[in-house]
Amino acid sequence: MDCWVAPFLQPQAKALSDLKFKLKKDSKMSEPDFIMQTFIRCSQDALWTALMQADDVARYHFACNVLQANATVGQATDFIKPDDGAMLR
Repeated sequence: MDCWVAPFLQPQAKALSDLKFKLKKDSKMSEPDFIMQTFIRCSQDALWTALMQADDVARYHFACNVLQANATVGQATDFIKPDDGAMLR
């Protein structure tokens, strides 16, 4: 299967590698101290819903415990830290 699928993924992998290089080159930020990856086997619809629903996101977000509003196009979503300060809007 890899010999059939890999050629189709190469353009996307190169594009992502190029994007990473460009963004890192233009950034003054240092490398992150911590990176977390999670692989989830589910449908795209289920994942999208989990990433867009405020109650779900607040349960697993690393730095905020409250989200105000679901993530939708044209609507502000406020990420609220435990000290009630806004983390991201």
